[in-house]
Formats: sequence, C-alpha cells, structure tokens
Amino acid sequence: MTARVAAALVLIAACAPARAADIAGTWLNEDRDGIVRIDDCGALRGTATNGTLCGVVVWIRDAVDPATGLPPVDRRNADPALRDRPILGLEVVSDMRPSSTPGRWDGRIYNIDDGKSYGGNLIAQGDTLRVQGCVMLICQGETWTRAPLPAGAAPAGRTPAAQRAR
Repeated sequence: MTARVAAALVLIAACAPARAADIAGTWLNEDRDGIVRIDDCGALRGTATNGTLCGVVVWIRDAVDPATGLPPVDRRNADPALRDRPILGLEVVSDMRPSSTPGRWDGRIYNIDDGKSYGGNLIAQGDTLRVQGCVMLICQGETWTRAPLPAGAAPAGRTPAAQRAR
C-alpha cells in the first residue's frame, strides 16, 4: 500500500501546473544573442506582485548597433512612436499565467524581429523553455536555455512603462 501511495504522489507532482520558480531566472534565446530575465511581473515592474510572469531583455550580444554607434533600439515596432526604445530592458514576455496544461504559462510575447505582440505561451521542460507566439491556432517559437547572466551585465530591475512591449 505504501508503494502505491508514493507512486500516486509522484504522479500528482508530475502533473501539477508549473510554478513560477520553475520558469523564473535568466534564459538564453535560441540564436544565443540575447538573455531574458523572467520573474514575477510586479518584481520587474516595481509594482505589487500578482502571480503573473514577465520577461525583460537583460543582455544582448551586440550592445552597440554598428550602423548608429548607439545601443540597439526597437526599430521594427509596429508603432512608430515606440521605435526609439532601447532593446536592453525591453519587456518581451508579458502577463503569463499558469495554464491548465502542466508546465505551461499563457500570456503575451513581443517579437523584436517583427515588432509585433502575439498571444503566446511558455512551456517549461527542465533547463529549456519553449517560447511560442500564436496567431489563431498556429504557434511558432524557439527553445531557450537556462543560462547565467554574463559577467558585467546588469540585472534588470524595474521596467519603465515606456519599455513595456505593446
């Protein structure tokens, strides 16, 4: 009987929804040119914690845009008024909430490459994180890997409202 109870507890634990602690941390994107810190939205925004997860860019490989000699900005943003926002510190994962699917969080993803926000999800798998943006029922994304913040990189704290993806 004890073995059955233990097996049942293991099964229940494996099927439990992901906890914020499972996803919180720093993640290297698939192209290995950026790191995003994921944490409680309140902690990143400097407001009350609310159990949702957000992610901000805390490191980029090319810290200077060779065309301008300045830090890269969000030049592809669909809103021209937001195209001068620095990439470093930009919120690219927003308002993720636990899904009914174990290990999955649903919310918004901002794609720096095309300047648009999408409904999306994060799917935790150990030290990898599947990050997907979705349109209708079609989702595309990439796999991020848990990674330490490089030496000399400043951890992101508060994300000013102007830096939040729209």
